[in-house]
Amino acid sequence: MHVVVTYPDGTRQHNIAAATGADGKFVYSWTVESNARAGISEVWVTVLMPHLDTAIADYHFAIGVAGQPCNPPPNEGPGNGVWLLPGPVTGSVRKVCDHGVSGSAVFRLSVVLPAFGSQRYADAFTLPTSSDVSVACNGEAAELPTLTVGIALTLHEVQLPAGAARAADTTVTMDGDIGQAGPAVVVNNAHATAVVTATPKPAVTRRLAQTGGGPPQPAPLALALVIGGLLALSASAILAGLGRKRHP
Repeated sequence: MHVVVTYPDGTRQHNIAAATGADGKFVYSWTVESNARAGISEVWVTVLMPHLDTAIADYHFAIGVAGQPCNPPPNEGPGNGVWLLPGPVTGSVRKVCDHGVSGSAVFRLSVVLPAFGSQRYADAFTLPTSSDVSVACNGEAAELPTLTVGIALTLHEVQLPAGAARAADTTVTMDGDIGQAGPAVVVNNAHATAVVTATPKPAVTRRLAQTGGGPPQPAPLALALVIGGLLALSASAILAGLGRKRHP
């Protein structure tokens, strides 16, 4: 089931695809926002029925102004429905895997329905996960859902076989006679290319050999006094020498 709700301003407020319950019913409800524009809204319902045809129905409802009577749309009622004919066909998909690739792939399916009759747009949506198809590498083909002729079916790989590179999406249009096999799809998984990541080495900082035992340290007080005394003696000796030269 696929339900699209379009408000009077043309925006798609709801777009949901889901499978029917065990009782074959699908129930969906919503609340119209208080600030929604008043006018006629539209509900498109697409039904893909297994081993049957595809049905599309068009419904309408009115959004009124708060505090004022809500006039129903002129075409309110069971809805206008169309059937997409001819009948359904069943396709298949097979997985071919390169050497070194093993396991199974899982495909998520999406469909595009051609515009038909009073339908104003080609409906497109992703099928529920319950419709996912699992295919084993180099094994038997898996059956695709039974769909009406003319529907375009896209297979998107959501789970890869071990060691595989992701395959590109594959789209096929359902075609064939009623009751006969539909299109056979073959998807190849190549071996994934190993990615080598270079790890940079830490930079080497070269240091010069230390001479003198490290950074200069302040001289002890005793050593400073000795040096001061030696300087004083040297100055006295120089003055004495000068004196002797003046008084031979």
